[in-house]
Order: sequence, then C-alpha cells, then structure tokens
Amino acid sequence: MRAKIMILSIILIVLLGVNGAAQTELNGSIDNQASVRLNDPFDFMKLNEVFTLKINSSIEDNVSAYAELDLKHAYGNDDMPGSTLQYGDTDNYFGVNLKELYIDMAIGIFDFRLGSQLVSWGKVDAFAPTDNINPMDYRGFDILDFSNMKIAIPMLKADAYLFDYYLHIEGIYIPYFFESVYPGQDSDWAFYQPPFPETIVIGGSTYTVDSVTPNPTVYPSKRLAHSEAGVRAASSMGGYDFSGSYFYTWDDNPTANQEFALDSPGPGEVTVTVTPRYHRLHIIGLDLAKAIGELSLRTECAFFITEDTQGEDSDIADPYLRWAIGADYAFFTDYSINLQFSGEITGIGLNSNTLKPVDTLNTIIVGLTGNFLEERLYAEVGAIYELEDEDYLIITKVEYDFSDSLSLAAGAHIFGGDRGTQFGSFDENDALFINAKYSF
Repeated sequence: MRAKIMILSIILIVLLGVNGAAQTELNGSIDNQASVRLNDPFDFMKLNEVFTLKINSSIEDNVSAYAELDLKHAYGNDDMPGSTLQYGDTDNYFGVNLKELYIDMAIGIFDFRLGSQLVSWGKVDAFAPTDNINPMDYRGFDILDFSNMKIAIPMLKADAYLFDYYLHIEGIYIPYFFESVYPGQDSDWAFYQPPFPETIVIGGSTYTVDSVTPNPTVYPSKRLAHSEAGVRAASSMGGYDFSGSYFYTWDDNPTANQEFALDSPGPGEVTVTVTPRYHRLHIIGLDLAKAIGELSLRTECAFFITEDTQGEDSDIADPYLRWAIGADYAFFTDYSINLQFSGEITGIGLNSNTLKPVDTLNTIIVGLTGNFLEERLYAEVGAIYELEDEDYLIITKVEYDFSDSLSLAAGAHIFGGDRGTQFGSFDENDALFINAKYSF
C-alpha cells in the first residue's frame, strides 16, 4: 500500500507540473557500475545499472514538490556472489528505490518540508558525529560516497529564520522508527560476527555454553510514544559558524539482550538465548566552522546518552562520546588537501560511585584532490587509518568529463587490517572499479 501511495504521489507531481501555473523540471542520470576483485577468485563484485529520475515541480510561488527515484538492476550468478547476495538471494536483482519525495511550503520566516527526505547535520566531511537523522543502507557499501548510503524516511521538517536570518532554528519530527539495513551474512560486505564464547562466567562460576538460540529482533512499535524528534539552532558570529543540536531517537544498531538457563546451580552447562532489541538515545551535539583565507577549519562532537546511564547493564551500551576535527586547504586554485582526526570514547557511565575503564577508537583521514585539463579531469586519493585497530582503507579515483552530460570514472579501493576490525573484515574485497554516467 505504501509503495502504491508513493507511485501515485510521483504521478501527481508530474500532473501538477503540466498546468499553466506550475513549472516542472525533469533530470536524472544513467549510471553503469562495475568492479572486479583483485584477489582470488578475481570475480565481479558489482555489475549494476542505475537509472535515476529527479522531478522538481513549482506549484505556487511558495509551494514546490520534489521526487527522486532510483531503478537499479544488479546482475548476479554463481560466479558473482557479491552482486548476487548484496541485495537478495535471486540471480538478478531489480529494485525501485524512492530516495526522496516531499513537498515544500514557505510562509513568512518559516519553511516547511513534509515527506520522505534526507537531513544532514554537522560540519566535517566524513563520519560526522552529529549527523544521525537518517538510517543507513550498508548492503551497497558505497565507499566513494558514504552519504549515498543514507535512507530517506518520512518526516516533518520546519525551519525558522529569526532576527533577519541571524538565527536559524530547525526542527524535525519522525512519526515512527526506521532501522538501518544490513547485508546478508554471505555477502561480500557482511560485517564480521565473532563466535559466541565457549564458556561464560555467571555469579563467579564458569559455565560451558551448550547452545545459543537467536530470537527475532524486537522493534519499537509504531506508537506516538515511540516517535523521534530533534532540534538544531545555528548562527554566525565573527566569521565563525556554529550550531547546537538535540535528537531524541532510537539507536540504529540493536543490542543483543542475553538470557541464560543453567542446568544446575553450580558450574556446568548453560543455554543462551539472544534477542536483539533497539534502545532509546539522547544525542547532544555541537559544531563549529571557521574559514581563514584558503584554509577551512571544522570541528564537532556529540554525546550519546543511552538507556544505561549508570553503566551497570551489560546488555545495553554505556553512554559514549564522538568527536572530529577537520581542515581543508586549497592551493594553486585547482588542488586541495583534507585532513581529519576523529575519535570515539565508549563506556562513559554517569554513576560517580563506579569508575570503569573507557575504550577509545581514533581515526585519521587524509585526502588529496586536483583538477586538470581545464577541469575536465578530476583525480583524488584518500586514506582512512584507525590507530588502535591498525586497519585502513585506501581509495583512488580518476574521473574524466567528456561533456557536461557524459563522464567516465575509474579507480581502486584497498582494505587492510586484522579480521574483526572495521576495514580488515573486508581485506578480500580489494577491487578495481569503473563507472560510466550519462546525465540529462
């Protein structure tokens, strides 16, 4: 039913665009994507065709509508396990993805947007701590554009511009919870799942794990009490752009609640039942940006307050802090370098009577870009390195624009690190890629 409503809405936007008072713009692209693994068995990891259509309709002076639709065809067979299992278990995948569908209305100092949409908060380029509004689709793992992994969801967004636009207040309301989407365990991009330990300690006694039973995931019900809401206030002063935000939401990643059944009161065997559950989050964020000539500086941080504020429940994550500092420098007009240092501090319990050790994860990101041949040729090289886990990702890309409509891109991505780390888990996914794109 929801799909039919969305399709009818798109048709409505088009029909609105043909009347005398409205103006409708149609544009889009056809993108052919292919990547070949650099390790044995040297197979195709991706062989996709993507048709994107964008519809922008101006209905009245203060009312407009927008829709963006993707049609994706992914080829797959026994020789291409990555592309087969990336989206499903069929030999070939064909899917329709309504990326965005919303209507805009401007009334005085207020702007309203209602519908399925993407919202970005924060200042830094990658892994922004305050950018948590939309869930993610990890099946495609778009290495070159993490923002393309965002899933548009239905929400109401309202913006108010106060004091001659000196203060910008943005509010969002999401009626019910939408989870992130993960690949199947047989996919090339499946996250590493460590095996359950063979023994566990309960009440000071050691038990041998007899069996582990996974239960279906428990999702928040679609009730008003389970909706999400956030507010962000942004302003500028003395050349500094800054904002503060608050988001009352659900953790996009469920935690595994464990229940134990002992065969005896003393040491022996235990059966474990694991039930994934989603938990509430309060996210408080701050960000700051400053431009000094060709140098751009940015920083932001976010404090995630979980349901286990005291740090006493082993089934729920303790509160944690994420932060990032980034800098861009442009030189010789066509070249730029980007540096970012980000980190996460986990295990921050708010119980002053209990001192617990905290864990840290620090990441360095560096990127170099350049334009050549009168800006027809674009090249970039980037690397992400995690200090504690010592895993990394290296990306290279070259793109040539034959015209304003036709471009060809090629490059490679290289993963490294121990199994179980974020990038080391994909050590066998080193690949060469090529993308041909026609825009209209």
